[in-house]
Amino acid sequence: MVRHRKHHFSLIIVLFIGQWLMGQVCDYASMEKLLNEAKSLNLQDYPNPEDLQSVTNDLDTMLITCAEKEFPGKESLKYQYHENLVDLCKKLGDIVGQMRHLNRLKDHSISDEKSSNIIDERIAFIEQDYGPLRIRFEGTTLKEMATLKTTEGAQHVSINILPPANAWDMDEITDEERKERRERLKFIQKKSLEGDLEVFFDSYDPEERYFYFEIPYVPYLEGNISEDWYAITFDERKRYRTNFPRPTLKKRTKPLIIKPEEGWFLETSTPETWVKLSFPNLKKQRLKFKDRLTGTLSESEYIEIENKEKNSVDYYLPSDRNIDIIFSERESFWQNFNKIISGGLCVFLFIYVGVT
Repeated sequence: MVRHRKHHFSLIIVLFIGQWLMGQVCDYASMEKLLNEAKSLNLQDYPNPEDLQSVTNDLDTMLITCAEKEFPGKESLKYQYHENLVDLCKKLGDIVGQMRHLNRLKDHSISDEKSSNIIDERIAFIEQDYGPLRIRFEGTTLKEMATLKTTEGAQHVSINILPPANAWDMDEITDEERKERRERLKFIQKKSLEGDLEVFFDSYDPEERYFYFEIPYVPYLEGNISEDWYAITFDERKRYRTNFPRPTLKKRTKPLIIKPEEGWFLETSTPETWVKLSFPNLKKQRLKFKDRLTGTLSESEYIEIENKEKNSVDYYLPSDRNIDIIFSERESFWQNFNKIISGGLCVFLFIYVGVT
């Protein structure tokens, strides 16, 4: 069953959150004090998960608060913030946060070639052992974003991923790596029960042109029989068994296909994490999106869908980013051709003069 939600919203392209709202003071002493709390927590062997999450939130908030502030020593503190956030997220099982701060470290002005290579290795290690688990509805091709809910007060559907008892019980996998993978699954369950991981069908397959639900960074697991597969439970009642092997160039990991249950319905609406914009399909216009904090928004960070029936283009942008929309004229074939000819002529003249 699919329901459409009628709603109105105002688009805020650039959003600055004031210090008065954050309740934080931005100066060197305040940043250093919070940094020392994070360092102390990271040194603990068995930190309290609630303390980990609290300090992680405080560090993230301080970075936002201080984004427009400038003072001596800020960049060094900012770099150390990201370093400690990587470790905090790792202890939590928050790989999305871990990857975000690893990329912030890599892009930071302090980062050198050696540290950048180390970060690349850590990112490659994560991408090798974790991947997105796709979930889609049986017999339903979603052309719009949707949210899976229950009729009992329109509550969101919870999800839990249980690994087999002998998961990753191989000699080549260390105890620490095995622990990290189990912590990742616990984190997913915790976020789902708290309502922070809702079943949003907001990921898009451009080849097959449909929306699906994606759980990011699920540990790869491959078993010969179903007892060695994941047991995925929805609302603590409906269980599916699924294998989740690492994909290859020739073989993609298949999505988990679930069936609608009694009391479930799909609400067709744009989740709060996204903002949908529709523009006429003007061939002479080209849109670019720029994040005021991190620079250009990459194509993997937003969704672009051409709607041929309405002769328009839909853009889905992340709602938690400070984004500028830049309109630019699309160059014609002859403009590009002239550039190529001019460039080739310059090269030819350069070679000619050099020979003579």
